[in-house]
Amino acid sequence: MLKYASFADFYPFYLSEHSRPATRRLHFLGSSLGLVCLLLLVLSGNLGPDDVPVSVVRSLFTQGEVIGASVGSIKEAASGEKADYWGIGPLNGSATKLDAGPSLGIAGFRQIVAQAGGRPCIAIGGVRPEDVRPVLEAGGAGVAVVSGILASEDVEAAVRKYLVPSTEYRVPSTEN
Repeated sequence: MLKYASFADFYPFYLSEHSRPATRRLHFLGSSLGLVCLLLLVLSGNLGPDDVPVSVVRSLFTQGEVIGASVGSIKEAASGEKADYWGIGPLNGSATKLDAGPSLGIAGFRQIVAQAGGRPCIAIGGVRPEDVRPVLEAGGAGVAVVSGILASEDVEAAVRKYLVPSTEYRVPSTEN
């Protein structure tokens, strides 16, 4: 692999490798698509263990963007150290993300929350209405639900099943 001390040293090599206009256009298109994908990943707000590392994304964006990390095991917790919040799961398996890994259950969720260093933790993956209180009692800040609501014929009724009166639980503070 060649190494260059500066862009000025590199640029003649780049031009020789991209001497045809079509090659330059393809390179520009490929680079642009890569940047768009990175931007979309960041705008989606949550990075998985196989995505760009949170530390890299954090170094690119310094205007207070909220960056989350998906954490599915104690081992994956280290990859989320620089994230603002963690999506922890799958709690009970996931019908919408088949490669999400093994179910954690409330006990596994609690173990990972204990590693979060005060970050808000959201339970994801197969969350049922009866899981909401145990998630909050385990230190979770809330739940993320897709199928449990959208697969219902009565979406409003499904949402109501997940609600917990705000007087029962206080969302953990994100201030240090």
